[in-house]
Amino acid sequence: MPDKIPDGLSVAAATKTIDNSDALVSKDNLKIGELKSGARIGASSQRRKLQLKRYRKDFQAVDIRGTIEERPEAVGYWIEQKSIE
Repeated sequence: MPDKIPDGLSVAAATKTIDNSDALVSKDNLKIGELKSGARIGASSQRRKLQLKRYRKDFQAVDIRGTIEERPEAVGYWIEQKSIE
């Protein structure tokens, strides 16, 4: 849900969500502070991308979409593309 609700719209109901905590899936099980300079981190929300840049300006926040099951496949694709470049 966007941070700001556009004029003319309202939230009529909000359903209970599953666990809303964040997770970092990284190669070699690195923690966020251990990632290399210029690390690419996938995030779907603009707010999360801004938080990553505030945490470390060298991070490259890239758009990632899909279900929780589909996202690791996208990361594998990035790694594959990076090795081709």
